[in-house]
Amino acid sequence: MLFVGQMFTKRFTCAGSPDVKGTNIVPLVMSSKYTAFRCPEDLLEKAKIRAKRERRSLSNYLITLIDKDVEGMGDLVKEEMAISRGKLNGEN
Repeated sequence: MLFVGQMFTKRFTCAGSPDVKGTNIVPLVMSSKYTAFRCPEDLLEKAKIRAKRERRSLSNYLITLIDKDVEGMGDLVKEEMAISRGKLNGEN
C-alpha cells in the first residue's frame, strides 16, 4: 500500500447578501481540507494512468470520482447533523 498525501476534499459554503440590484446572488466559497489515506499501489497506479489520459491531476481526478459517488446525499447529511445535534442537546 502507498500513502496518498495530496488528497483534498472540497466543501461549499454559502455566504453573501443581496447584491446592489436587489437580486439574491449567493456566492459559493470553496475550501479544501488536507486528507491523507492509504491506497493499494495497483489501484493508485490505475488512477494515475486514467487521470493522465484525461489530462487532469490525480487529486482532481479522485475528487471528481468522490463527488459523483456522493452526489445527492445532501438530505442524508442534514438528517445526520440533526440527529447529532439532538444527541448533543440531550434529546433521544
